[in-house]
Amino acid sequence: MENPGRAVRIGGMAFGQLYSNVLFFSSLPFAAADDRAQAQFNSLVASLVFVVATFAVLVFFSTRGAQGVAKNKGLLIASALTAAVGAVSSMPGIVDMVPTFASGACVGIGSSVLLISWLDTFSKGTVSGALTEVGAAFAFSFALSLILSLFGEGVLVLTMVACPLVSCAALLSLERLSLPPAPQKPERPVTAQGRKLELRNIVCVFFFGFAVGVMRNYSASHTFGLDSSVIDAILSLSGLVICVVVVVLFRLANVSAARFLYRTSFVCILMSCVWVAAGRENIILGVSVAFIAMQCFSCCLIARAIFSSWSLGGSAFRKSIMTFGVLYAGEFLGIASALVLVPITSVMQVCVALAGALLVSYVFFFTEADFLLISKKVEPVRSRDAEVDSPSADDPASSTSPRAEISLDEICDAISAEFGLTPRESEILPSVARGRTLARIQQELFISTSTVNTHIRHIYAKCGVAGRQELLDFVDDRRRARKG
Repeated sequence: MENPGRAVRIGGMAFGQLYSNVLFFSSLPFAAADDRAQAQFNSLVASLVFVVATFAVLVFFSTRGAQGVAKNKGLLIASALTAAVGAVSSMPGIVDMVPTFASGACVGIGSSVLLISWLDTFSKGTVSGALTEVGAAFAFSFALSLILSLFGEGVLVLTMVACPLVSCAALLSLERLSLPPAPQKPERPVTAQGRKLELRNIVCVFFFGFAVGVMRNYSASHTFGLDSSVIDAILSLSGLVICVVVVVLFRLANVSAARFLYRTSFVCILMSCVWVAAGRENIILGVSVAFIAMQCFSCCLIARAIFSSWSLGGSAFRKSIMTFGVLYAGEFLGIASALVLVPITSVMQVCVALAGALLVSYVFFFTEADFLLISKKVEPVRSRDAEVDSPSADDPASSTSPRAEISLDEICDAISAEFGLTPRESEILPSVARGRTLARIQQELFISTSTVNTHIRHIYAKCGVAGRQELLDFVDDRRRARKG
C-alpha cells in the first residue's frame, strides 16, 4: 500500500468503524427508548443476523473468483445509503414506524459490505503497514466515539448518516489515488497443511465469537440498566488505549506484535469470563475487558490472514472474510444460547464453561505454535517500483533474492518430509539453515535452549550430518540441485 492514500485509508476506515462502534456497542442511539437495554439488544440481534448472512453470501461468491464484488461502485454506494437509512430508522423517536427487523437489515447489510471492502483493501498490503493503519483507524474511531457521547441527539443523527457515506467516498477515492496495478503473481494453491490449520483456526474463532456473544447478552441484561453513559465512556477509552498500543506494536515489529495480540485477546476474554463468574457486580469490568479482547482479536485476524496467505497459499481476502464471518456467527449464536441458558443456569456456571471451552480452543485447536508456523514464512516486501523494474526470469541476476526465503522454506519442508522430522524439528530446521543462534531460536519459539539443542542434535542425526556447518552445506546442496 502506498503512502499517498494512507490518510484516506485511515480516515475512511475510522468513520466506518465509528458507525459500528455506535450502533453495535453504544447505547447512545437508543436514549429515547422506554427500555434502552431492550431496544439496543433487539437492534443488535437483528443486525447480526444480516451481518452473518451478508458475509456468508460474499464468502460464497469469493470462492468462485468473484472477488471484484467488494469493489463494485454501485454496490458500495447502495450499501452506504442503506447503512445511513438503517442508522436513522433504528433510533427510537426518529422514525418509529420502521420495524426493528427492517432497520437491522439495513444496518447489517450496509455495514458488512463496507467492512468487507475495507478488508479487501488492507489484505493486499504488508502486515506492519496494514495493521498500523487499521490500529490508527480504530483508535481514531474510539476517540470520536468518546467525543460524540458529549453531544446531543442531533449531532448523533448527522454523524451516523455521514459515517457510511464518508467511508464509501474514501473507498471510491482510493481507486483514483492508487497507481496502476503491479503485475500480480498467480495465487498459490492452499496446501494440505494449510487446510488443516484453517479448519482449526475457524473452530478457535467460533469459540471466541461465542464467548463474546454471551458477554454481550449479559451486558444487555444487567449492565445498561445501571449507567449507560459510564459504560459508553469505558468502552471508548479502553478501545482507544488498546488501538494506540496496536499502532505502536506494529510499528516496532509485525510478527512478534501479532503473536502478542493473539495472546492478549485470549487472556482478556478469559479474564472477562472469570470476573463475571465471580459476581454480577463485576459485569462492567468484565464486559469492558471482553470488548478489548474483541478489538485485539479483530486486528489479529487480519494479520493472520495475510501471514497464512503468504506461507500456506490461498487468498488473504477470502481468509479475512471467512474468519470475520465465523466470528460474527459465533457471536450471534452466543447471544442466542445465552437467552436460553440465563433462565435455567447461573452466570457462574455459564462463564466457567465458556472459560474452559476457550482454554481448550487456545491450547488444542489453534495454538501459538500454529501462529508461529504461519508467521515464520513472511514474504519479502517489494515496492511497486521494484515489481515493475525487476529483471526478467531469464536474467541470472533475477534469481538472487525475492524468492530466496521462500525457496529455503520449500527445501526445508522437503527435507523434513524425506527424513521424517517431527513437527517441532521441522519448525527449527529453517531457523538453523538461516544461521540463527540458539538464543534467537529459543526466543522465537518460546522453548528452552536445552530443548533447542536436543532437537538440533536429532536433526543432525536424521539428516546424517555431523554439525551445523555440514547441515548448512547439505541444505545449500539441495537448493542448488533443485535449481539445476
